[in-house]
Amino acid sequence: MADQNYRGSGKMKPRCLLLTADHYCRAVISDLFDDYGYPIICQSSLKEVVHNAASDRAEFVIIDDDLGDMTAFEAVRIFRAALSAETTIKTILLSAGATRRTVETARKAGFDALIAKPIVPAPFIRTLKNLTLARAA
Repeated sequence: MADQNYRGSGKMKPRCLLLTADHYCRAVISDLFDDYGYPIICQSSLKEVVHNAASDRAEFVIIDDDLGDMTAFEAVRIFRAALSAETTIKTILLSAGATRRTVETARKAGFDALIAKPIVPAPFIRTLKNLTLARAA
């Protein structure tokens, strides 16, 4: 996982983890991140995501709403509880049902952002950049 700079800036691109059980989602996100030069680790296990977040100094965790054995809302609560309260890791929900109710529920559960499926690359990358700027502020 090599760090690369944003175009025209000296800031490092954030390290990201993806939690999804969906092989297609992993492929799409991996390709998108490769195209934009973002480092990403794809996982299908919440336990592995927590381990990698703690050991790899990840800055973002992207959680798909189609996990199979639990909801994304349960996953983010477990994730937040497993890490120390002082963590600054941002969490993003990928949701095929991006309604106002889903956005409200995601915020209450502890998500920092929501990306609607199907994924549109430019807004997705813009969300990452905005969250990166918010972390720096």
